[in-house]
Order: sequence, then C-alpha cells, then structure tokens
Amino acid sequence: MSVRDAARLYIDAILAGGEPGVAAVDFTAGLGAEDRALFQELSLGTIREWMFLDWVIAKYAPKPPRGTLRTVLNLSSYQLLFLTRVPDYAIFSQASAISSALGVSEPELKFVHGVLKTIQKNKDKLLDIREASLERARKGTPPESGLEWATLNLPQPLLDALTVVEDK
Repeated sequence: MSVRDAARLYIDAILAGGEPGVAAVDFTAGLGAEDRALFQELSLGTIREWMFLDWVIAKYAPKPPRGTLRTVLNLSSYQLLFLTRVPDYAIFSQASAISSALGVSEPELKFVHGVLKTIQKNKDKLLDIREASLERARKGTPPESGLEWATLNLPQPLLDALTVVEDK
C-alpha cells in the first residue's frame, strides 16, 4: 500500500468515527521512518486544511465529490498547494492510481484530473486568498464572503484527530 493510499484510508477511517491514535498505528505498520513522516504530513495536513480544501474544490468542481472521492481530492489538493517537494506529475499520477483502484468510472477520473488541473493553475491565487483570510481572522476581522472555511466548521471526527495529535 502506498503512503498516500494509507493516508486516504486513515482519513476515511477518522471520518467514519474511528479512533485517531489507534487508526494511525494500523495504517503506518510496516512503513519506514521517512514514509511514516510523509504519512503524518499528508494525513494531518489534509485534516488541518480540510475546510479550505473543501472550499477550493467546491470553487472548481461542477458538483461536490462524495465519500472517498472527496478524500482523494482533498489529499491531492493538499499536496498540490502545500507540499513543494512532491512534483505535480506524481500527485496527478497517485490521484489517478488511487481513484482507479477504487473502481471509479472514466468520467470520475476525468473529473478528478480536471479539478486538480484547475487547482494547479490557480495555486498562487488560492494561497494568497487563504493567507489574506487567515490574516483577517488574526486581526479579529470577519472573513470575506464565501471564505468561511475556518476550522470552526471542521467535521468533529477530524477536529478530534487533530486534538489527539496536539495533546501528545
């Protein structure tokens, strides 16, 4: 199992109500130190940025993705936007491989590729919007219309996963 697939399975397990600490151990068994570090960055980074990633995907997707496809898109979007050491072609390849392994249809594969391509094209603009919104929040200024993606709206299982990690 690839590190990215393990991160996707972990996030899906958390969303389904799994115990964050136990789930992480289950999905990192057999991974070397570098892969465990990447797993942690991918899974916790995606969870931390979940609402922003949902907002980004909703901005470019003609319809909201559901279930595991949502997790694949959020995980891949996180990598495109925040991980500078991972080449974009590898992110696209992994998203396609994971989606194919899940048995998604050809139109869904094109959907995933199209959304990721649009995010890639608008990366700098999206990160500027995120930073401006975070700066407004730091100053106590209400977020701009449409940017209410703050962690206050993070699904409770994901919020719990972040809390478990930060408490250790």
